[in-house]
Amino acid sequence: MALQNPKLFGYEIEAALQDVANKPLALRRLNLSTFDLEVIRGSAEAGMIPNDWRSFSRLSVPLIKTMDRYLSETSTYMGLMNKRAGTNSILFGNLNVNGSISGKAIRYNYVKFPETGSTANSEVKIADISTSRVSAWSSSDARATNTDLTIQANASISYGAQVGIATASGELVFGAQGSAKTVGGVTYNDSLGPRLQTTIVPEKKEFDSETPTHKIKVKLGDTFVWLYAMKGIPYTLKGIFRSFDATVNLTAQKPDGNGNPIPASWKVVETGNANKFINFKNKGAVESSISFRSPSVRERFIKFYYDPDYIKSIEITSSFINEIPEIKLVNAETFNLSNNSIRNLPDFTFVTPSLSSINLYNNPLLESETEAERFLNPIVIAKFPTTITNFILGGTFYGSIRGQTTGNNDGNTSGDGTYTSKDLIVRRFSNLVQINLNAGSRYFYPDDVDTAYLPNIPSTCTNYYVTNNDFRTIGATRGDNGSNTSHFPNGSYNIKNAPALQELYIDGNYNLGDSDFKNGLDSNAIRILAMGSTGLPLPDLSSKPVFGTLSAPHTRNAYSLFTIQDGSGADSDANLKTSMSGYKYAACNELTTINLQYASLKNDRFPVFSNLKLTELFLYDTGIKGGSPSGDETNVIPENTFEQCTDIQKIQIYSGNLLSASIAKYAFIKCAALSSLYYNSNGNTSGNLPDFTANGNLSSLQMQNNNFTGSMPTFSGSPAINYVNLSNNSLSGPISLAANLNNLRNLYLYNNNFTSLATFSGLGNLYRFEAHNNNLGGPIPDFSGSSNLYYLILFNNNFSSYTNGSFSDLRRIKYIDLANNNLPQQAIGAIVDDLYTNLQTYGGGRRVTVNLRGNATPSEETIEIILILRESRWVVTFT
Repeated sequence: MALQNPKLFGYEIEAALQDVANKPLALRRLNLSTFDLEVIRGSAEAGMIPNDWRSFSRLSVPLIKTMDRYLSETSTYMGLMNKRAGTNSILFGNLNVNGSISGKAIRYNYVKFPETGSTANSEVKIADISTSRVSAWSSSDARATNTDLTIQANASISYGAQVGIATASGELVFGAQGSAKTVGGVTYNDSLGPRLQTTIVPEKKEFDSETPTHKIKVKLGDTFVWLYAMKGIPYTLKGIFRSFDATVNLTAQKPDGNGNPIPASWKVVETGNANKFINFKNKGAVESSISFRSPSVRERFIKFYYDPDYIKSIEITSSFINEIPEIKLVNAETFNLSNNSIRNLPDFTFVTPSLSSINLYNNPLLESETEAERFLNPIVIAKFPTTITNFILGGTFYGSIRGQTTGNNDGNTSGDGTYTSKDLIVRRFSNLVQINLNAGSRYFYPDDVDTAYLPNIPSTCTNYYVTNNDFRTIGATRGDNGSNTSHFPNGSYNIKNAPALQELYIDGNYNLGDSDFKNGLDSNAIRILAMGSTGLPLPDLSSKPVFGTLSAPHTRNAYSLFTIQDGSGADSDANLKTSMSGYKYAACNELTTINLQYASLKNDRFPVFSNLKLTELFLYDTGIKGGSPSGDETNVIPENTFEQCTDIQKIQIYSGNLLSASIAKYAFIKCAALSSLYYNSNGNTSGNLPDFTANGNLSSLQMQNNNFTGSMPTFSGSPAINYVNLSNNSLSGPISLAANLNNLRNLYLYNNNFTSLATFSGLGNLYRFEAHNNNLGGPIPDFSGSSNLYYLILFNNNFSSYTNGSFSDLRRIKYIDLANNNLPQQAIGAIVDDLYTNLQTYGGGRRVTVNLRGNATPSEETIEIILILRESRWVVTFT
């Protein structure tokens, strides 16, 4: 009978596997006091964010760590308990069970003490009570069949498929204990002594890839015979999934007896019903891939049939696989079981001795059954072979990385057996090329053991990824740098002085800070730097020959694009208000992207961007001031700012500190590739709009919320223009556009001083036009050439007449707002007549809203037509 329990498991797991109705008791179970909650309440309004509470000092265990465990266990129980009596999820520690418990295995820790006189240390080991193996237990101990239960209880036990061998014929002997068995004409019975027995039934060969892997030489009497064994076939993983994709690469295809290559095969079978399976026979050659799809989530075996000595790489992700089999893959180089449910690490030094790439991203290794393996520490790191060059282990542990000794964790090494957390990885993998500790469901943060240093790397490392953790310190300027060659044959470098770094992703480590970082990186190979959401200053990477991407959004101490220092060696705010020199990315001729959105640039000037391949510049909400590096404030963007950026496509600038001066007329004249320009000074920048006649690829122009004067551009040189927003400026004169701007869909010109509106020609794809809050007068022009118009918003203007037929052919119109104009009754009547024609022509399936308030009152005839429109679900208001 399936277990049924309507309770949610969570607050009182240890005591009763159910919720607690008493709220104060529930809080105590979580180690939370009501006083803590009073502090937390309302904290968001005070500027606190979740990261500020994750290491809240009054909690004995970080709250996020506790809740992650509860969430994992409760979701497992809720999903499985009603389906079967038991679960694969691990319950930790000193459980009090009232009633019965069902499970496939109950494991426990015990201490193995050394033999008397031995110098070995005590070991904590795992043993288990495997209820699923009861039927397979057997024994050759005569006490096992004794009717005296006291004697029987002392019998030794043997597991599994161990069998006897008939000495006369060499055949395997199966059979129940105490029965006779005839093999090769010879009868064997109990007089020969007790035999091992098995309940495992031999399986029939299904696939060509089920080939012998070993020969066992056995001497029977005076004769030697060979027994053939198939070890490690199939390679079996167990998971809970509906769908998955899997790929195994082979070193080569194993030949059959005729020298023909044998293809690999797969089987996916439900663990609870061996009759529910799908075979994937003879899939692929050197690469074998399958895609399994099912309408239901089930616990299933994934079985791969091939000689394990030929397996080169395995990739099976996101399948809730919970254990890695202890099958030796002697030639395996790549192992990817990311986003699964693996808790216990095998000894990869035995399982995959040639491994070069390991990816266990986002597996709950912190829930290991072995307490000593619940952190990234020397015990865990020793399970990986030293051949690893690609180490991906993010999202697996909480807390700090732990070295050989706690010490003072000052980043120094001392002695042969002592090293700190930041040298743990480099000490093990001296040829590391990639380290990836990107946070997933779990992340690294400081605790009472370590203050969260960024891990050091060897000189061979090119790719470094640790995003969204809580690492806080880089370390000394030079670090160890490989002075102890026995430990660091390729050195031990921090990210500042690592000589070969190409990609550095340290973004999302909010508390990471280091004032020395502004002096730059030693690596001349650096191509990508992602440092957003940290407390680091922008580094000086001038003249880095291949540097291509700077991503530093939300960098609160970015400080400046220039290398300015006062006499004390500290960056000077005073200098930032006068002249600047030393653009930090000068001569970076491969630089294509600068992303400094929401980064703090204080009162920075605009450098002369000398990056010939720059394509994207994002300076949204940075606090930048503008003007030239020399301190000239004639133009907020001087003419030479982008003159070398002939490939630039996207420019985004927003700051409330921008100068009230104008943009130089020809600031973008050399930017022939420019497709998107966003400029917002929060009402500061004045003067005329710059010249865009040379920007033939311009598709999006957003220059709203400034104080631009003069007339609007016609976009005669920008046939690709799609989106224009010049709202909230002081532009004046007529609204007139070049003909045949067929790509223009959105035009926002509201909150300006425009005085007239010309008829649009060749704007067949115009979708939205907003020009409210202007001084537009004269007639409402003919919009029949913009038949795809959806929104037309022209309220708060001075229109005094209407061009007949303007609205009759707007087949997609949804919203028209002409409120608060000077339209007379005759014009209102003509508008309503055209809308009625529109309804008759294009049907009543649309719900159109028309606002005519603040104009002349319609005549009675016009009101009758309005009532007809309303009956067709149109919303027409006029009072």
